[in-house]
Amino acid sequence: MRAVALAALLLVGLTGCEGAAGPPGGGPSASPGTAPPHACLTVEPRHLELCTAYVANATAAARYPYYQLGHSTNRTLADAATSRLRSRYADQAYQYLVRQTAGWPSDVKVDLPNIRIDSVTVPADARSAVLRTHESWRVEDDAGRVLFVETNRAHVITLRRVPGVLVDKWVVTTIQ
Repeated sequence: MRAVALAALLLVGLTGCEGAAGPPGGGPSASPGTAPPHACLTVEPRHLELCTAYVANATAAARYPYYQLGHSTNRTLADAATSRLRSRYADQAYQYLVRQTAGWPSDVKVDLPNIRIDSVTVPADARSAVLRTHESWRVEDDAGRVLFVETNRAHVITLRRVPGVLVDKWVVTTIQ
């Protein structure tokens, strides 16, 4: 229970998880004016799990380090960052990030991203999910030249559940 409370605190405090969440099963809400204030902090099936998977596992533990170290001259660091990215991003999402960073130099400065999750949609079979987010990112080279910036940009993130031996994991498959 302590881990759930900590995850909830991190999601609200660091990402501004908020917005509308649909009714059970992930369908659209009949009355958006009565939606809970935090899309991730609902009793809806898998919402907190999915928000944690995207913000903590995919973004903080895979995408952010890949942006910082994916083109490092230290091959061990670069390979580890790429391997971690590949473990949390697949298909179009992985290719999108690799293409995005293709021309980046080895040394970059990456600001911590700001991610607001507006909604979480989970179909009845719970094998996939869609997150609607607003994200801000900034990446610069050592000279201060901006390599990538987006401010409060809307995204639609698709995740796929991957069965595991003990616990399933969620992998990002598309970023739109």
